[in-house]
Amino acid sequence: MGKADKAIEDFNAALNVDNRNAEAWALLGLAYEKKGDRRLASENYRRALSLNGDQPLARQGSSRVGG
Repeated sequence: MGKADKAIEDFNAALNVDNRNAEAWALLGLAYEKKGDRRLASENYRRALSLNGDQPLARQGSSRVGG
């Protein structure tokens, strides 16, 4: 399993504990972006921004993937 796949697994586990963690959603988006899945990256960046509109990773990532 690649690093991005392991990260996705870990962030999903963290979000099962606290699904209002904007940073975890942003990092999940980044992991999907690293895998080349722009659609899922964008969805996760949007979720992070819905929780915290100032989340820097989500704002930058959303700009990169066109979210």
